[in-house]
Amino acid sequence: MKTIISTILICFVICGIAHSGEGYATYYTVASCKAEGTSGVLTASGKPYVESALTCALPFHPRKVNGRRVWGQRYRITNLRTGKSIICMHLDYGPGKKARMRGVVCDLTPAAFKALGGKLRDGRIKVRVEKI
Repeated sequence: MKTIISTILICFVICGIAHSGEGYATYYTVASCKAEGTSGVLTASGKPYVESALTCALPFHPRKVNGRRVWGQRYRITNLRTGKSIICMHLDYGPGKKARMRGVVCDLTPAAFKALGGKLRDGRIKVRVEKI
């Protein structure tokens, strides 16, 4: 339990969290691209992973309604270098612990990564993540 709490605190410090006017948090962080060739694998939400969809994985679970987690919350992700932004659905939990320790707090599908102007060979881009 201590490890989880310390990891979350480190992520908050690395990300630089600000609060928007609606009370939702805005995260300034690094996004990475999930590996290609893994389509069809089930995500934490129970839906299959689709590389061509605009989805993301974030290190926190969605809110609970009637005892069940409600996946599919939408987030606006903006590339801080180019200013391009997309709307992604949160369908998975991630990235892994090692990536989070290196400051990566958002995993994107290859389609979402390319839509933001990222190059797959680079693997990471600086982004702002806003809950909408």
